[in-house]
Amino acid sequence: MDFLDSIALPQSHEHLVLLKYLLILTFTLFIPYLAILIGSSLFSVFLKRKSIKENNSNYLKIVRDLVNIAAMNKSVVYALGIIPLISAIFCYVQLLQNSSSSVVVLLILSFITFIFGVILFFSYKNSINLKTIFDQVDRSKINFEESETKETFENYRNEASAKFGKTDLWSMIFFLLTALFFVGAVENAANAEKWGSEYSVLSTIFSLRTLSYFLYMIVLSLSVTSITALFFYYKIRTEEKVDVKYLKFVREFSLSKGLIFTILLPIFVLLRILLTPQNALAYNIFMITLVLLISILFIATFLYIMIKDSKANYVTILVVLTVVLFVSSNAKDQAAFSTTSKVHLAKIEADFVKYEEEFKANLGLATVSINGEDIYNGRCIACHQYDRVLVGPAYKNVLPKYENNKEGLIQYILNPVKVDPQFPAMPSQGLKPNEAKAVVEYMLETYKQ
Repeated sequence: MDFLDSIALPQSHEHLVLLKYLLILTFTLFIPYLAILIGSSLFSVFLKRKSIKENNSNYLKIVRDLVNIAAMNKSVVYALGIIPLISAIFCYVQLLQNSSSSVVVLLILSFITFIFGVILFFSYKNSINLKTIFDQVDRSKINFEESETKETFENYRNEASAKFGKTDLWSMIFFLLTALFFVGAVENAANAEKWGSEYSVLSTIFSLRTLSYFLYMIVLSLSVTSITALFFYYKIRTEEKVDVKYLKFVREFSLSKGLIFTILLPIFVLLRILLTPQNALAYNIFMITLVLLISILFIATFLYIMIKDSKANYVTILVVLTVVLFVSSNAKDQAAFSTTSKVHLAKIEADFVKYEEEFKANLGLATVSINGEDIYNGRCIACHQYDRVLVGPAYKNVLPKYENNKEGLIQYILNPVKVDPQFPAMPSQGLKPNEAKAVVEYMLETYKQ
């Protein structure tokens, strides 16, 4: 989107790191909230019909409570939904400027469908609460003396019934679309090879990687919503008088459904790892995935213990483990993005240096001269010599292949990777693009001499 690229500015290394951390924070807020909205809407559609089929009012009570939890108030929607999504769009506009990726477009679509979903979900919340009131009035057998009052009452009841019958399905559809567009954006961001105009939005959201993440999101939503229901009844509503039989019904339902969907999660976690592109894989991704799988294992274990003991005494531990699950899942996605975007972010840093120098020149400010020899003597000489092997290889064996590829050596210094198995991987030196350029020019000139 040319308009978005035009409002993006070159960013320094420090700003790019800050933007990546901001993404982790916004996703840690948004994804759990979206998961609860999806889980509540899915359970609502399923349980509402189950309540009618089996004539069991307990299912409808769970639906009402889940909806009221997810749609607690509008401030929560802004804090956990709208603001994090806008922040994510802003971050990716800066991080992926001039990349021709479809990430920002998908996030904007996710934002639009999220707004529609929230509006319909709050409408559904009002309708289900009104329906509860109308049903209580009917059971009380109140007779209205005035015909106008009775007619008004009937009109309101019919309106609430109409919304109750449709808005849950439509809100579910919009939330699922929100999730599909959102995970498509995350998956596209983690694969630099797909950052091109030839890869359309449709090809992105219907790719195997996106669909596997989408299924993972649905299963995760149902698992997390089940745990949320347990936390609501056993930690928040402890002072309220709740029917013992209904509380037992909620516990059995939440524990059984939570365990089933939690057990399914590792399948999709491993599938996503298998489908991760090679250019996004890194050692830290596997370590984070291990933490993710361990947290899922512990969640499933505690759910099983509570089912076996017919109690709900580990709810707080489940919530903490769920937070760990979300943080590690988000960290894994951002680690993949950070790995695949190294070259692109290095280019943004280089553009920032050029932009900064031009800006200072326009103001008549002198720029500080960077000495490649000083950088070499301060950073490189401890591990490298021109004619003999130290910690790293001798430059006489390395520099020939970079004689006509200065940019390649600059990118390697900025983002070093293990090349020769005989030597350890070179650690990042924390150089800025102009510093890396200066030291490369110095080494190549000295080598030619």
